[in-house]
Amino acid sequence: MYSIVFFLPCILISLMLIFGNFLGVFYISLFVIFITLILFFISIFIFYEVCICGFNSNLVLFNWVNCDYIYINFEFYFDFLSTLMYLMIITISLFVYIYSIEYMYNDPYYIRFMFYLVLFTYFMTILIFSSNFLQFFLGWEGVGIISYLLINFWYTRIEANRSAIKAVLLNKIGDIGLYFSMVSFYYFFKTLDFSVIFLIVPDFYNLENYFYLTKNLYFYELDIICFFLFIAVIGKSAQLGLHIWLADAMEGPTPVSALIHAATMVTAGVFLLIRMSFIFEFSKNILIFIVILGSLTSFLSSLIGLVQYDLKKIIAYSTCSQLGYMVTICGLSGYNYALFHMFNHAFFKALLFLFAGSLIILFNGEQDIRKMFIGPILYPLLNIILLIASFSLIGIPFFSGFYSKEIILENIYFSFTISGFFGYWLGALTMLCTSLYSLKIFFFLFYNYYNIKYVISNINIKTIIYIKALVKFVLISLLFCSVISGFFFQDLLIGFGFDKLFNSIYIISFNEINFFEFLPIFIKLLPLIFTFLGFFLSFFVYNYIWNIFIFINCYFIFDFFKNKVYFDILIYYLLELYFFFIYDILFKLLDKNLFDIFGPRGVVYFLYFNWIKINKGQTGHLFEFLDLIYLFLINFFFLIFLLNLNYENLIILLNIYLLLFCFDFLNFKKINV
Repeated sequence: MYSIVFFLPCILISLMLIFGNFLGVFYISLFVIFITLILFFISIFIFYEVCICGFNSNLVLFNWVNCDYIYINFEFYFDFLSTLMYLMIITISLFVYIYSIEYMYNDPYYIRFMFYLVLFTYFMTILIFSSNFLQFFLGWEGVGIISYLLINFWYTRIEANRSAIKAVLLNKIGDIGLYFSMVSFYYFFKTLDFSVIFLIVPDFYNLENYFYLTKNLYFYELDIICFFLFIAVIGKSAQLGLHIWLADAMEGPTPVSALIHAATMVTAGVFLLIRMSFIFEFSKNILIFIVILGSLTSFLSSLIGLVQYDLKKIIAYSTCSQLGYMVTICGLSGYNYALFHMFNHAFFKALLFLFAGSLIILFNGEQDIRKMFIGPILYPLLNIILLIASFSLIGIPFFSGFYSKEIILENIYFSFTISGFFGYWLGALTMLCTSLYSLKIFFFLFYNYYNIKYVISNINIKTIIYIKALVKFVLISLLFCSVISGFFFQDLLIGFGFDKLFNSIYIISFNEINFFEFLPIFIKLLPLIFTFLGFFLSFFVYNYIWNIFIFINCYFIFDFFKNKVYFDILIYYLLELYFFFIYDILFKLLDKNLFDIFGPRGVVYFLYFNWIKINKGQTGHLFEFLDLIYLFLINFFFLIFLLNLNYENLIILLNIYLLLFCFDFLNFKKINV
């Protein structure tokens, strides 16, 4: 049964690749939905056996590498973490496939688009079920390459080309980090298998292995390995510094954005953190760095999203902000809380993106919220969907986001560390900003009458397209999941029933959740206070004093966040410096000049031109040939005696010079050859 997870998508991919054009759009859509539906029911069955009953298992498919000391199997490891992730991925993928049938049906390259989506999900499946680093790296690279193809699906658009190239280049930085960590693990542990590495790491930590740069400058080797692992997380999960590709990835079709942000690519980095929890726990310095960077990412991304007007980019920056929450709590050893929030986040973020796609269809491709207005009456379903999805994202009580975000912030404060307090206050302020930009979309689309005149004059209400049945089914299903996921999965992941997680991720204490009840009431209510403060503040601002925001355009701080904190410009200048160093210094100065002059080409040119001069000196006279022979003999004997030059050798050398000179002068005449 478990092997179907691997072989059934292979059959679907082969079928689409070979017979896609022959079967046509209808049958390809039918096969994709049918096979994905089978995988969905299988994922529920595996979830019951592994997560509920606690039966972990390994499925060895074939021997992959058998060379010298390296012995690697291509196997799927079914534990709590991988099984829950697979349930989330296959559920979101099923909804995105159904949505894509209506969204992309009239596209001339629809079959290629569906092929990319199926391959995207398949590589993510390989990644989450990996039992070794090499197989994990295969899924990691596959997800990155397919994301490039999906973002650049409409390749005739220059912005899509630029965004795809930016995404793949910045992700390559993370890939290099993962590659270095993989090589380091094999160098130190002589294996790439996760289970073996997890067993060896405590002993390796106790041996206190250090990497010395100088006598007084050294680093703990495990810190270096974890640093490379976290570089991979920064690249894939778009943390501060490498986050600029995430918003630009919105140039792809909306189903791609939903799949990337909700269940596949950006969650791969957080999944790596959770999977490697048994390693990160022995690197306390890197954990502090993770907390600081994650909290800064969450806060700054929410500020950037607050001043954006592109509908999909606002939702993209909210993804970046929520990923910051997950990374922050991982830095404080709350891996199960990060997993719980990632599970909830997948549903309401997919709902938000697919809602945005429906709205873009209604307004014929328009994405600027200042040019959209449909009112509270025209599409009441969209009104309800956006409101509930926003409530889940904000963390309003009894919605899915509330159950995970509140417990995350309480756990951050409960660490009682400086980095924990830093992360807690930034997280609380982030909840205020999240309320503002989430409800900004809601008020602009349904209750903002400042731009209604522009919308009515530019868009004919009769041209607005009717939402089709499949799209409604997907939106309502995701709406249902967004409401109930937090309540139904709370005990399984963070409550008293999460004991089966001990075999999958690192958990500090089984009864730790009991101590949250003894936190000060102000600390427990502060995130909720900020949430409702942002709610009422957004209602007041966007309805009555929106002109204040237009006035703020004059100030530098507004432009500072509107231009994404100038990270694009910073990275541009860093690349300019890098290319200057690579081309002007290394290539033009060293390679073309220094190495060519003193290297093989310079030697060849020197011998060639000097040989021409020597050739011109060969006149054909016998005495000149004999002079050259004498000169060679003299220098030869001189070098021999130079090695051991004493009084006797000096007399012998002078006599040789004298004899050769006399011989040349007395016995030869200038005659032609």
